[in-house]
Amino acid sequence: MFKGTIAIKPFITVLNIIETVNYTAVFKVTNNGLVCRIKNSNEMIDLMLPREAFIQYEYNDGNNNTDTFFAFRPAEVLRFFNEINNGNVELQTDGNTVNIKYETASKTLDFTTKSITDSIVDADINIPNFIPVIKLLIRRELLLDAIERVGIERYFKLTIDSNGLGFKQASVDRLSTYSVFFKYGKDVSMKMPTTTTTTIEVCHDVLMLVPILNAVPDCNYVMLYSDKDGNLRLEFLLSFKCNANYYIQSVQQSTTRR
Repeated sequence: MFKGTIAIKPFITVLNIIETVNYTAVFKVTNNGLVCRIKNSNEMIDLMLPREAFIQYEYNDGNNNTDTFFAFRPAEVLRFFNEINNGNVELQTDGNTVNIKYETASKTLDFTTKSITDSIVDADINIPNFIPVIKLLIRRELLLDAIERVGIERYFKLTIDSNGLGFKQASVDRLSTYSVFFKYGKDVSMKMPTTTTTTIEVCHDVLMLVPILNAVPDCNYVMLYSDKDGNLRLEFLLSFKCNANYYIQSVQQSTTRR
């Protein structure tokens, strides 16, 4: 049995993040908080909403020493609690039924659903073996703006080297070229210096990155990690206690060494 009370705004943000990757949210209840790992073919969410993020957090596994899972569709909850930004929600589940309640002195919104037991999502997905070679701190709105500006087609080229961070329209069939380049400074800073002989040049999917960046409008900064093949991990530095990481594979793994 799990029962928790949390501010509605962080809860809605978490659901928005999850919905960008999968239509079903699967949570694992632990003594330390709620864990959600959702994986598709090229992207993955690894999210931990810690116990400290809750106003109230009660969990009893009935001395069975078994994990409690519950699942529901974020879209249904987001629609029901649309445009409510203040106050708290109470979340309660026994693993079979999920109840989410929002209550004020004058109004009560009560959402109850059966936990989705036939979900194809594996709630115990392992974290990818991701070894970063580059770590950048970048303002979320700049990252989103750059991708949208060059994202006139499905894919764009991302370049990371010792000089800065570049975005370019990936197609070679158009007469015009669109590119954005950021030198390292206040808005984009290198936190794990790369060598001067290494350049990451890969293509990424506009239709995957734009929704996930739009899902966290209150996130000011993103920690961007790249491995040697240009696969990315985005760590969202949220205003509330939550470990939220988004993994995406490059479309064309083409790390070049000069």
